[in-house]
Amino acid sequence: HAWALLHGPVPAADAAHGTQRLLREAEENLVLEANLLGFLAAHEAMSGRFDDAREHIEQSCERLTDIGLRWQLGIQEHFGGHIELLAGDPAAAERHMRAARDSFIAMGDRWSLATVSVDLPRPLYEQGRYDEALSLVEAIDEVPVPADREWQIKRRGVHARLVAREGRIEEGERLAREGVAVAAGTDLLWFHADVLIDLADVLLIAGRFEDAAAAAEDALRLYQRKGIVPSASRARDLVDRLRAETPLASGLDADRP
Repeated sequence: HAWALLHGPVPAADAAHGTQRLLREAEENLVLEANLLGFLAAHEAMSGRFDDAREHIEQSCERLTDIGLRWQLGIQEHFGGHIELLAGDPAAAERHMRAARDSFIAMGDRWSLATVSVDLPRPLYEQGRYDEALSLVEAIDEVPVPADREWQIKRRGVHARLVAREGRIEEGERLAREGVAVAAGTDLLWFHADVLIDLADVLLIAGRFEDAAAAAEDALRLYQRKGIVPSASRARDLVDRLRAETPLASGLDADRP
């Protein structure tokens, strides 16, 4: 149920209330409480409450470390990476995700390793470390491929941006649109919006400002539906910037006294 609240269409604020209810019901169950704190932290980050989110993910990791549950700790570190991406701190996101990856490697859990491996290129991309991000993308297929749609969506997003930056615009657009098509058949609003932003970036690189703005507007609507406040704010800024770059806007600006 906690996974459905996090990844499904329930708005983040409502999902946080649902997770808090689950926490009350899990009172004195130390393992369940520790895990649910991580889910709550993710919802709080979506709502822009980063102090609360960081406090709860830290509590979760500390409790799981004390109990000695390394797999669950890896999951919470992965959540920590998403929280820091939402907060706009890709360096911190990378640290969390590498900690999660190290846990899964040590345990020999290749399925969980695949889930974090497909996310790790994003914080490197956002730091401008494009060559390293591409190396991580190329290494994704070295671990078993999960059958879930989340992996299929994420496998394409950052990869699309990276190949577009290399001048392979058609390939980048194809990858991004494939990710959007997969996402459109799901209720994974968060990941659907993210891959629309990836598509917008590819189209921006191609100089197609109007098309990029349309993709970013679609992402904005999805972020708003899910209640992902920080991402919605960034998407809105991107739309405004792209609209200002359209030929029509540029022409109007030129005509002003």
